[in-house]
Amino acid sequence: MDRILVADSEPETGDAVSGWLSAAGYAPVRAVSAENALEEIEATPPALILLDMQIPGRGALDFCQSIQSNEAMARIPIVVMGSNGTTHDRIRCLDAGAEDFLSKPIHREELLARVRALLRAKHLSDRLLMSYFEMDKLGTFAESFAGRIVADLRAKDVASTMARQVLGPEAGLPNHPALIWGGIEVRGIVWGVLCYYEQEHWQQQFVEIPPGALAQVLKPFERGEGQYLSKAAPADEIRNLLHLPHSLRLGNFVAIISGSHSVFAAGYPWEVGLFELPLLRAMMRHWTVFERIRLETRQVEKAFSYTMEALALAAEIYDGETANHIRRIGSYAARIAAQLGTDERFARWLSKCSQMHDVGKITIPVDIIRKPGPLSEQEIAIMQTHTTNGAHILGGSPQLAVARNIALSHHENHDGTGYPSGLRGEEIPFEARVVRVIDVYDALRTTRAYKRPFTHDEALDVMRRGDDRLSPAHFDARILEAFLDDRDRMLAIFEGFGSPGRRERS
Repeated sequence: MDRILVADSEPETGDAVSGWLSAAGYAPVRAVSAENALEEIEATPPALILLDMQIPGRGALDFCQSIQSNEAMARIPIVVMGSNGTTHDRIRCLDAGAEDFLSKPIHREELLARVRALLRAKHLSDRLLMSYFEMDKLGTFAESFAGRIVADLRAKDVASTMARQVLGPEAGLPNHPALIWGGIEVRGIVWGVLCYYEQEHWQQQFVEIPPGALAQVLKPFERGEGQYLSKAAPADEIRNLLHLPHSLRLGNFVAIISGSHSVFAAGYPWEVGLFELPLLRAMMRHWTVFERIRLETRQVEKAFSYTMEALALAAEIYDGETANHIRRIGSYAARIAAQLGTDERFARWLSKCSQMHDVGKITIPVDIIRKPGPLSEQEIAIMQTHTTNGAHILGGSPQLAVARNIALSHHENHDGTGYPSGLRGEEIPFEARVVRVIDVYDALRTTRAYKRPFTHDEALDVMRRGDDRLSPAHFDARILEAFLDDRDRMLAIFEGFGSPGRRERS
């Protein structure tokens, strides 16, 4: 119901006009002075102002100019009502910002006709402005979405994010539909997601429908190929197909079907028109592009991960147990990172990068790697170059910084006794400190030229107490504690990749 401010100090005219407006379905509000009118406008802006030419306080011209100079009020149409208004008076009012001029005495039918015309124009203007702002918001959203780690998202995450953009960040916001349904056809099934707010809580439901079913039930409402619009609420046939909740008053609806994608929005707080279709189409295009980017990015990430693992395997090609070793390292790392409270993406990335810890071994002579007895001092020095060589192989790409840090520093000890740089404490990158702990555990559990494989409990005891080769001071105490606290899971990971055989030098 449109709220109309009647600013007229004459009871006869003000009461009569207010009565006509109320009978016509509007919500009239009375004001008897310019100051009183401004208070009403500031409290709740009306859809239209009917203003007496001689309104007490400042007069119609000054009042119109005040409204026009205020950006928050400037779009409210004003109709000036004047007794025996001359052409000069009309022109002055129109120049001051009034939309129209009515001469007193006011005629009911003329007043209502002018009100209807002005409100139609205002509603159209409001919707155009709203569409402009929504398109601008959609562009801003696209920029922010592009900055996210798209490969981390699932298809339903993309759909849900787009739905929140259309429905708004919270329930009950004006200028938004009440519900949106989006579907993608994949392998002969349309996979749909239904999103809406119910009692201020976000609701999301997944729906499967046959291909072509939506177009069939929407056929009576087609407004051009692939475009559908109705000023009535969705019929039961549509509600049942899309599983629309009967708890929502959905009003009218619009829909777009293009290629494998379809979008249906309902429950607009106004009568929908053709202006809703371009906005919905733009949203669907954004959704289509984001989904394609997500899929392509995920494929690129899979290929990149495969290349990383292949390089890690190539570095230890002479060890038949290497594949299980590097996968165990990845699983240990992800688990410990999660235990230490890192975000999910970093934990997954650390899992991949930790598998590159010994990539530098590809540069070490095979006879040193496979030598059954103790190494000479010269051979030890050569063997230790696998850290710096590994960092060199991984290069300077920012994307590989975590892997490079691990390759270079996973033999650094927390007390500064490690190699290649003798780093101490926080000087050692966090990711390298994690791999230091888990690599030692896995090495203790496997057969080496210089030792038998330790049991799980024996390995934990050495890490806690130390021996002639290891000291608890070699490890970051917080990471070691997290590892020991999760010892049952560490054992499960170790046993989950089979019983390891002989491992080459670490």
